[in-house]
Amino acid sequence: MAYKKIMAILVATCLLTTFILQKPLTTSAKVKNDIAFDIKEKISEISPLETNSIIVNNESINLYVEFKDSESALNSFKEKYKEELDFIKQNLNLEQLTMDNWEEYYNNIIGMEDLIVEIPNNILENKHLLLGFFDIFENSFKNIEAIKYYDMVSQKRTGATLEELENLSYLIPYTSEINDSEGKFISMEDEELESIKLKEGERKEEQKSSRTYGINLNNAINYASRHAPAGSYNSPAYNYFTWGDCTNFISQILAAGGVSHISSSSPESGWWFRRSNSGDPYNPYIYSQSLSWIRADTFARYWGVSYRTTSHSAFSGKLYAGDIIGYDGSSDGDWDHLGFITQADDYTANYGGKIYYDYKVAQHTTDYHAWTSTSTNGWENLGDSGYTYGLIRD
Repeated sequence: MAYKKIMAILVATCLLTTFILQKPLTTSAKVKNDIAFDIKEKISEISPLETNSIIVNNESINLYVEFKDSESALNSFKEKYKEELDFIKQNLNLEQLTMDNWEEYYNNIIGMEDLIVEIPNNILENKHLLLGFFDIFENSFKNIEAIKYYDMVSQKRTGATLEELENLSYLIPYTSEINDSEGKFISMEDEELESIKLKEGERKEEQKSSRTYGINLNNAINYASRHAPAGSYNSPAYNYFTWGDCTNFISQILAAGGVSHISSSSPESGWWFRRSNSGDPYNPYIYSQSLSWIRADTFARYWGVSYRTTSHSAFSGKLYAGDIIGYDGSSDGDWDHLGFITQADDYTANYGGKIYYDYKVAQHTTDYHAWTSTSTNGWENLGDSGYTYGLIRD
């Protein structure tokens, strides 16, 4: 599992001796496992991008790709997508987009289809670019966090603890790589960046017996099917995050399937959810949870990503009922969204000119339970927009 590889990286990282910023790399620079995706090219047309790196064990480790000038990028974005942003502002009662409220726009665009109002086609067509911009825009803040955190722990006379190094591993792209103490190349997670051509009627390989370890699949699927559709929300035992409930929902599905919580006193560790009484009749409960319970990227890294690809055909051939899937919206090195498979075909068919194994996704934000071949679900088109697909907890 990818989690084991992360732990191997942490041991190797104990040998860190230097931590410096190198000269920025442009997005046209060739970096191992870095592909020039269309969505990045489109976003770079708004404002130039760059990728900074750090030195770990004498090896260059990439940070997240970011805008060279965030404020200039935001101004260019506001000018280029004025119509779309005005629509979002007016219908969601938001203030004018600024450096201080960009996250509100980002979160609301994610769940745009859940709005009661009708959304113009041109705005829906540009949704991937709008999300892609904010996905890259947030990276400068993430990079600052990673640099500050490591700078803090590396200055300690006693050295960084294993827990601190593990926290650091969550602050850099999953595509970042490192040499261990023996010079062996270690990746943050397994990958098969393959592309395959399918023919109509092809049968899927036999399902692995270990796919659904430690889970009551029927209970998990029943919960997912019942609470995924729009308006169904979650079981009363849980809260619902209007700004983004996809990972919270996936965690509930696992819990419904009997997967035990991994408790911790810190939200930065373990995988857990708690509800306590507040004594307030209007807000009777207090909810708390680990970051891995509610954040897509943290969840994916915690449980491990066994397979990733930019090919939807290849991706569809790996899927079975009970699988957790995710996508990286701009292929920048962190996971943005999760879904759960309740059904999957074992033969290929042609759907609108695309040949793949159809599968039914239960997800939140946007909330639905639908086959990929339907208009409700759009997973089959994500690869065309430069997204990376991932198979989690395999």
